[in-house]
Amino acid sequence: MKLTFTAWLLQQTHREDPVGNLANDAAHLDKDRPASVVSYQDWVTYLWSKTGDPVVKSALTQAGAEYQRALNNDDSTSQLPPTP
Repeated sequence: MKLTFTAWLLQQTHREDPVGNLANDAAHLDKDRPASVVSYQDWVTYLWSKTGDPVVKSALTQAGAEYQRALNNDDSTSQLPPTP
């Protein structure tokens, strides 16, 4: 079964970079986030409607690229290591 973007993102909370910050924000938003927000595109639509912050948009773009690489590189159950 393919790891969803939400599940992948929530695994990134340990990181000390923009993706980690986004993951921690997502973890706190989880109770308020609509259940239909699961895929990367869902997150783009959801966050773009909530914020115009370029830092958030950049972190989401970075997270989406890393998520896609993770799906392409393995069985989608492992995490990428934190980026320096």
